[in-house]
Amino acid sequence: MEAIYFDGDSGENMRREPIPEAMMDLCKEKKLELIGTLAELDEAMEEYYMEENFDIPVDELKACIRKHTISLNFCPVFFGSAFKNKGVQPLLDGVIDYLPNPK
Repeated sequence: MEAIYFDGDSGENMRREPIPEAMMDLCKEKKLELIGTLAELDEAMEEYYMEENFDIPVDELKACIRKHTISLNFCPVFFGSAFKNKGVQPLLDGVIDYLPNPK
């Protein structure tokens, strides 16, 4: 997990850094919540959840989210601001990663 910061006048410069220690517990709690929700939909995620193994490879986690988003069982949520474009880049990455190809 990492924190994303948006620098520049219009948020055009993204930088990724380790999550600040003050926020780490909250981030771990939210990751656990995500895995728990996916565990209700997917056997592989259920195994990770039951074994309390939360070091899931990113590719596997993304594939699970994509699979259940396309089947309309899961809806990823992003937030950001059109004002100064903060959070727009990760939103567009999410469109590519999780939504079906329009072709």
